[in-house]
Amino acid sequence: MGYNTKFKGTLGFNRNLNADEMDKLYFLLDECDLVFDGDIGVKWKGQEKNYTMMEDLIAITSEMRKEIPDFAFTGYMLAQGEDVSDRWMLEMVDGVPYKRVIGDKIVCPHCGGRIFDEVVKVQL
Repeated sequence: MGYNTKFKGTLGFNRNLNADEMDKLYFLLDECDLVFDGDIGVKWKGQEKNYTMMEDLIAITSEMRKEIPDFAFTGYMLAQGEDVSDRWMLEMVDGVPYKRVIGDKIVCPHCGGRIFDEVVKVQL
């Protein structure tokens, strides 16, 4: 067994890709847990036990930039692990993926239990 993280959302492209560029990206996506979401971007393909999403995005971007120097993914995907406290956002900033934690851990003033700030809810 392993730990499962689910992703929701689509990462877009910073520019329109031509047919040859899309073909190259399609080939690279075949090696990871991402698929095309129409022609607007890529999304998680729903594979169980994904451990390398951020590394995959770095590798794909690096490979695409060999022919398209300004290539970058844009946007974000919400991530939810098996533990309710494991929720975060994979956000692309200047073509680099960042992990941003969602919700602050706070302590209930009545019972002392840990609860979470529900400003942002992740429903996967």
